[in-house]
Amino acid sequence: MHRNGLKTLMAGLAMAACLALPMIGAAQHYGLQNHSGYNHADFRYDRRDMKNWVDAMERESNSFRAYFEHNFKAYGHPHRYDSRNDSDHPEHEGANGQMTLKDAIQNMDEDFERLRAEVDHHGDSREARDLMNEIVDHSRDVDVRIDRVADNYRFNDDRNWRYDRGSELYRRWQDLKADIRDLAGGMRRR
Repeated sequence: MHRNGLKTLMAGLAMAACLALPMIGAAQHYGLQNHSGYNHADFRYDRRDMKNWVDAMERESNSFRAYFEHNFKAYGHPHRYDSRNDSDHPEHEGANGQMTLKDAIQNMDEDFERLRAEVDHHGDSREARDLMNEIVDHSRDVDVRIDRVADNYRFNDDRNWRYDRGSELYRRWQDLKADIRDLAGGMRRR
């Protein structure tokens, strides 16, 4: 009897491990665990299918935000949110109303989430195009701030890290920025 119980327990553990492996792999796909394996081709899309295209872009934006938030810690300017702002989706700003790079990335990513929901429910609507214009504006906010990232954020514990063409942050941002331009142009042509 004891032997059969042990076999059943072992079989159950093996089955649980087999079920958990795909979930672990999916979590790593978004860049939280395996940053050195970044591959822009992971965010492929079909430009003829707007829903697929927007979904791929939203995943790429999520991955960029997750990479940044996981690896970069601010030098003393914590996020502050003013609850008196009662708009539908307030923009994130740091202390004294100054937008930080993290705020700009977060604003852009949140608008991608709204864009995906809009396209899922209403297709290529006027509201979707307005959200795309906001995303382009937020990408400009990121672009203005990202070259000074080393002044305001530390990369893990590397004091000598610099934002340059060899850094993963640079490659990820250049890929995402180019994809944002392509999507904005694709939405204008429809």
